[in-house]
Order: sequence, then structure tokens, then C-alpha cells
Amino acid sequence: WYNPNVTDYEFNKTLAEELLDNDYPRGPDGWRFSFVIKAACSTAVVWKANALYMIRDDLRSVGINATIEFNRPIEEGESGDFDDAFFAGWIYDALGPDDLFNMFHSNAYGNWGRYSNATLDTLLEEGRRSFNETERKIDFDRAQEIIVQDLPRIFVYHEHSAVAYNNDFHGRISTPPVNLRFT
Repeated sequence: WYNPNVTDYEFNKTLAEELLDNDYPRGPDGWRFSFVIKAACSTAVVWKANALYMIRDDLRSVGINATIEFNRPIEEGESGDFDDAFFAGWIYDALGPDDLFNMFHSNAYGNWGRYSNATLDTLLEEGRRSFNETERKIDFDRAQEIIVQDLPRIFVYHEHSAVAYNNDFHGRISTPPVNLRFT
């Protein structure tokens, strides 16, 4: 269900500086503004903490005074009780189109930021109802284009995992978490 034609936002510090200069010039202290990232993980989860440090450092490199608050309750993210940003991960067993509905539909339980787009809601609803795979693909491709344009969430990375199924087994066997190193 992945749409390979969606816009891909590459890291471009020069462009970021230019865009920020228009509305957020650097103040006397060198910062454009401050930004808090609340995180539903601890520094003990090294690979998540490292990802957050990288995000913080990239924001600081363009004049945004980013700070991280670790160990925030996941309920803050679920309730939308955060001011600037909330960093969390999730696990879905079957990565499919319903994940888009659950995260981005105006009335979905996983729409933490309370994002709302009537056109997107319609596409997600129609895509869920249709049994025609070609029509569903068109709906979900267009939905992905809207999500990537509006950016209600920014996906930082995707962890790959392998899941094995066999008719002789009941349940699931999967690989252990990948150890990521950031340099």
C-alpha cells in the first residue's frame, strides 16, 4: 500500500535556514524560538534516545532551541496533552491501510494531534469500504499524498523486523529488536 510517488523531504539545512529567516529570524541569543519534545521513552532505550538527540541537534543547528523531556506518560500523547511535540513509537502487526485510518482520521483513537482534514477522512472511509483493490489503492495513494503534504506527524524512521508464520505454529515468532548505532 506504499505510494512511492509521495514527496520525500530530504534534510537541507540551507533551505531550512532560508525558510525560517522569513518568519523566525534569530534573536540576540541566537535562537529563533524554543521547542519542547516530550518523549514516551527513557534514556535507557538507547536507540530511541539517540534518535531524539539527533532531532534535537538538527533543530538546534538551524537556531531552534529544542529540549527533550524524557519519561513522559504515553497518555499525554494519546490525549493530545502536549504543547509542541510528542515522540512515540507504535507496533502494528499487519501494516495495512487501516493504520492510516487509525492515525489520521478526524475521529480515530490514534489521532493524537487532533489533525482533521475532511478530504482525507472521505478517502480513508471510502478505502475501508471498498472491496475493489484497484479503487482502494487509488484512495490510499491519494491519502498518503495528503498526509505527506500536511505533515500532521513526522515519521523519523521505520524499524524493520521479520515475522515468521507457519501452519504448525500458533502465535508469532519474530526477530529481537535491532540494535541501531548512530554516529
